[in-house]
Amino acid sequence: MWKKGRISSLCRHIICTVCRREHEMDIKGPKQLYNKLLFIYTFILVCVISALVTYFYTSTKNRFLEQNLNYTEMMSETAASYLEDSSDMAEYIHEDLYKSDMELKDVLHYMTDEPSDYLRYRLDTYSENKISEYNGIDKFFVDAFQAYGSLNHITLYSYTRDETTEYTRDGKSYRRKGDADFKRMLEESDLVGEDCFSYLKEIRDPSTMQVKGCMLLGFRSKRFEGIQQYYSRAELFVYNEAGTVVFDSTQGHDISEIIAAKDRGDLENVLEAYVEQTTDGQYYAVSYLEKKRAAKVPVSIMIMILSVGIAVMILGELFVRYYLQKLAKRLNRILDGMTQVMAN
Repeated sequence: MWKKGRISSLCRHIICTVCRREHEMDIKGPKQLYNKLLFIYTFILVCVISALVTYFYTSTKNRFLEQNLNYTEMMSETAASYLEDSSDMAEYIHEDLYKSDMELKDVLHYMTDEPSDYLRYRLDTYSENKISEYNGIDKFFVDAFQAYGSLNHITLYSYTRDETTEYTRDGKSYRRKGDADFKRMLEESDLVGEDCFSYLKEIRDPSTMQVKGCMLLGFRSKRFEGIQQYYSRAELFVYNEAGTVVFDSTQGHDISEIIAAKDRGDLENVLEAYVEQTTDGQYYAVSYLEKKRAAKVPVSIMIMILSVGIAVMILGELFVRYYLQKLAKRLNRILDGMTQVMAN
């Protein structure tokens, strides 16, 4: 009897232990499944969001690169257009001078006559023609300044008398002897001054075809600053055949290195940039975009992309947790039903 009671007690203990472990496994099983599914879905969500963020960042970077390259090209075209327009204006003014016989003769006498002889010529011409308004060089240059807004100054130089006269937009004129710097500038065709660049046009006597002097037509180089500021990401560099800088937006280039690199066809490597080059006669324009800045995405846009990615990640994680909690509840109900069936 004692042995039978001992055996039955042992059997009950074993059965209780087995039932308790099964119950613990039933409780532990859904939790393990929940955690496993949560890890898998979260991992997938992280991969998908990371891929989308990378895609949008790369697309934005490529779009900025394309946009900046277009800006560089447009800057080059605009600078070339201004150089071309300035050259055309200088040519138009030169041609207009030869279209008026009175104005051309006035310029020729101004360059070759002494001041007293020139005044006498003007008075004689005025009295002979009985005109109400004398169309001389003063009137001609005033009209030129009014017609061409980017024209900065006009300088006449007489080869015979070695004398220069500069006319400015405010109607003033400054007459003086040609100095050594001015003559050197003409000899070297280095027609770049302070905040201006010029084109030289020789003036000949139509009757003898002899060159009596020249006319320098100066245009504002500050216009290039406005062009560069409009296309702010790219840089602009303008120089002439003599190697003198007309405009440099960075103020940090060695002109000799730039010219040497251009001649070698190695300018992109020297500047480490995407380069657009244009020329108009004696002037050259180089527009360039540094490669390290070409595809740079603004910090504000990067923050926006990351913020959207993080927001989507949080919403996705909340949705996953909600979905898995509903799934776990259904699974628990199924397991509870199975336990009741087995108990009965």
